[in-house]
Amino acid sequence: MYTFRNNTPRATKRAEGTAKRLRLLLCCSLALLGGLLVNARAQQGPTTPSKTYSVGDKIPAFSVQMSNGLTLTDADLKGKVSILVFFNTGCPDCRRELPHLQKMSERFPDVTFICISRAETEESIKSFWAAKQLTLPYSAQPDRQLYDAFGAKGLPKLYLVNKDHVICCTYSDRLSKRVLVRQIKKLLYEQ
Repeated sequence: MYTFRNNTPRATKRAEGTAKRLRLLLCCSLALLGGLLVNARAQQGPTTPSKTYSVGDKIPAFSVQMSNGLTLTDADLKGKVSILVFFNTGCPDCRRELPHLQKMSERFPDVTFICISRAETEESIKSFWAAKQLTLPYSAQPDRQLYDAFGAKGLPKLYLVNKDHVICCTYSDRLSKRVLVRQIKKLLYEQ
């Protein structure tokens, strides 16, 4: 059996040169890929909010297209007690809590209830609303932009907002209905 060995200085230098070129090519490729990723990320905009809104903060400015065709802005809520709920119909907690919010909206007609989806289509929301016989107004948001603007974490995420646009309380996961009712009454009847 014949084994080829080429351990000459010339072959060794050639192998070293090839290895250097491959390392250089790999480094350049990684740098290019990194630059492309940074550029793509910059074009998407920030994925994390610059501020997390919580109790005592004013709500951020926003404008959404509602299920009834009207456009709703934060200015439309001035002078009204409001509940903004971020949801997704694929979320088990949201599926459980939305019917309770429907009942609460019927109990408190002077409170403006606004349901805003996180990364969900109009079609999937419509079918869930029909199946659960919900009449709450909603805004189908195909992305996370408004959710991120509020600095929301988790679903469902509820913001109870007073007449001056100040967040009075927030809820995630299981909503304490008794506490929420008490907070709503306090805001509705305060002078």
